[in-house]
Amino acid sequence: MLFNKAATLALFLSLVALSDAFYFLLPYAGGPSTAALVVGGLAALKAAAIVGYTAGANYAPGYRYHHYDKRSVGENPIRNAEEQKVLLSTASQLDPSGCILKFLCKLQVKEEPKRTLQEKALADMFNGTENLNSYSAPFFYASDVGSNTKNAAVCDKYYSNCPLSDSELGNLLQKAWGCGFENVLTEEGM
Repeated sequence: MLFNKAATLALFLSLVALSDAFYFLLPYAGGPSTAALVVGGLAALKAAAIVGYTAGANYAPGYRYHHYDKRSVGENPIRNAEEQKVLLSTASQLDPSGCILKFLCKLQVKEEPKRTLQEKALADMFNGTENLNSYSAPFFYASDVGSNTKNAAVCDKYYSNCPLSDSELGNLLQKAWGCGFENVLTEEGM
């Protein structure tokens, strides 16, 4: 499977974030820590958001209007969908404790004006069902739990295997998504 240039760049940035997390967190945990795995999963979601952005999918706020519902000559929607499936599968496999799902659930509970730009982008990736498939279903479900209940305690109960606090998850998101994603969103008028 060939990745387009944007997907390759997104994957590279994700791997940099993952290697950075392993380098700093691995010695303290005696093995891959939950935090290191979550950073890797969040980095994969960042890559999926960037691939979705370049494909015009509904994976980041405001950008689907960029192409005015027209495809560029070189765009391959089937390849982009396959790339997104690989990245979502990677994110799921790197999150055996359900921390990303807990974070998605809690983002739907958090008031929108209080979300960071990265939190808003992550929360918006899984609103609606336009991109629902077997790879994205757990992420959409976690978002639905949070948006339907508006109760952080319910998120904690559903995803009780995650040992990380809300602030730790927010810090990991900043670490994983802190490398250039803001520029993509702000160029679109965010």
